[in-house]
Amino acid sequence: MALAHARSFKVPEGRLIPQQNDHAAGSTVSIECNEGFRLNGMNSRSCSQSGDWVGEKPRCTVKRCRSFRVAEGRLIPQKKSYATGSTVSIECNEGFRLNGVNSRSCSQSGDWVGEIPMCTALECPDFPRWIDNGEVRITYSRESHEHRLPGTRVSYTCRNGYKINNIRYQTSVTFTCLTTERWDTNPSTASCVKKTCPPLRRIINGQMNPIFQEGLRHPVGTEVTFTCSSGYRLTKTRPLRCRDSESWSRTQPKCRVIRCRSFKVPEGRLIPQQNDHAAGSTVSIECNEGFRLNGMNSRSCSQSGDWVGEKPRCTVKRCRSFRVAEGRLIPQKKSYATGSTVSIECNEGFRLNGVNSRSCSQSGDWVGEIPMCTALECPDFPRWIDNGEVRITYSRESHEHRLPGTRVSYTCRNGYKINNIRYQTSVTFTCLTTERWDTNPSTASCVKKTCPPLRRIINGQMNPIFQEGLRHPVGTEVTFTCSSGYRLTKTRPLRCRDSESWSRTQPKCRVIRCRSFKVPEGRLIPQQNDHAAGSTVSIECNEGFRLNGMNSRSCSQSGDWVGEKPRCTVVNRFVNIYCPFPISRFPECNRYNIKVLVCTVEIVKEFDH
Repeated sequence: MALAHARSFKVPEGRLIPQQNDHAAGSTVSIECNEGFRLNGMNSRSCSQSGDWVGEKPRCTVKRCRSFRVAEGRLIPQKKSYATGSTVSIECNEGFRLNGVNSRSCSQSGDWVGEIPMCTALECPDFPRWIDNGEVRITYSRESHEHRLPGTRVSYTCRNGYKINNIRYQTSVTFTCLTTERWDTNPSTASCVKKTCPPLRRIINGQMNPIFQEGLRHPVGTEVTFTCSSGYRLTKTRPLRCRDSESWSRTQPKCRVIRCRSFKVPEGRLIPQQNDHAAGSTVSIECNEGFRLNGMNSRSCSQSGDWVGEKPRCTVKRCRSFRVAEGRLIPQKKSYATGSTVSIECNEGFRLNGVNSRSCSQSGDWVGEIPMCTALECPDFPRWIDNGEVRITYSRESHEHRLPGTRVSYTCRNGYKINNIRYQTSVTFTCLTTERWDTNPSTASCVKKTCPPLRRIINGQMNPIFQEGLRHPVGTEVTFTCSSGYRLTKTRPLRCRDSESWSRTQPKCRVIRCRSFKVPEGRLIPQQNDHAAGSTVSIECNEGFRLNGMNSRSCSQSGDWVGEKPRCTVVNRFVNIYCPFPISRFPECNRYNIKVLVCTVEIVKEFDH
């Protein structure tokens, strides 16, 4: 009986010891994994008497290091596990520092080499948690209440009247913890100090309260008052106040010598004349010539810098205005200063009688008599006109007809016009300020309207009888007749119109002529367009036609032909014509005056036409 054997088996990434193709029953093999792999299962197997391996086949799996956690830090790269031989880097979150190695390696055994490092918080140095005359406010950089982590901000705010030391005007300051574990500026240096205004200068010839101290800075809210020594006055009286901005409310005043500012007296002068006057001094007041002083003739400057008593006035010695009927004063005022002169002018249409100016004397009276303005007049004019009427338009409410601006209008009745003015039936004359009419109204008259003279009519007569150069009055009708053998070009009479023009052009007498006439199938001898009155024409018919009527006609003196117009009719003409009904459709039947009784019968007949 043969001994049983078992075939060798394979373990991926591992090996059998001993290594052979098969193994005898009862033998045992060891299993080892390659480097970097670990054995999962039994490390040996036995070959049974039946030739099978006892137990499950083990496996070789890769050795890996499991990921680890670093508080407030992270692994790079970040994985669940890492292969043997690989390395991870460790970094801390912002605001934390790494304590330990910054990397770890996964050993062949699947374990990490070295200790897990730690991330510890960065911290800035401690800072004052309170400040005199102010308050502290901390703004945390994270949810953690670690006050000194990077990003933490510490703010100091001073109360009213205080500021941060060494920072002009600033009442608060903030310090920030940097990632370098330092503050951007040391918060321990912060303090709240009183706000103060710059030192004031010593006031000359005066005092200040509080009392002046060289270089003394005054706290905010301080009020400083100033007084001056006797004989001096402050340039500004209100106290100075030290404002929250560490500046004074206004510039520091000065003490200046008390003086009264000079004052003005219109139309007067001060003696002495200067811009200002010392306290205790006195000035005299005088008025200019033509003015009188109302009030005291002197004033004194008091120790307060004010003038004693009311300011006097210089009022002009004046002449009261006067009235000139129909005139005016230039310039026009209620009263006039002494020595002044006014001019006198008269209104339009009036003439000045007397002086044209007056002067106001130093006593306030006018020199000379008041002049008068008398009305200007144009020469008299006709108050009536033949064949017309007169209309006067007054220049003023006065009924003086001949004042400048008066207008006299002459209007002619129908059929008349103003002399020497074509077509015009009215004229107006105006009285000028020169006491003349623009045109002499005495020259105006209404004359009959007439039409221009007619020409002598050749070979005719006119009624009224023609007179060389005769002008015909408006409304005249002129008729015309022609001599024997002549006829008028226009038969209606001419009428002289109101516009002094004839109703139409003058007619002419032209030779009477008879217009030529036509004879169908015939002719006139001589043949021409027209024939003179008294002439005779012969009439001949064409071949095959006979003349019915006179063989001649005469042109009468009226331009008409004498007698009936003859006709040419067909002679011995036979016609065979078939004329179906209706015959009106055939001009041949109508031409020969054929009457068809039976349309199928041939008609033969002599016709006269």
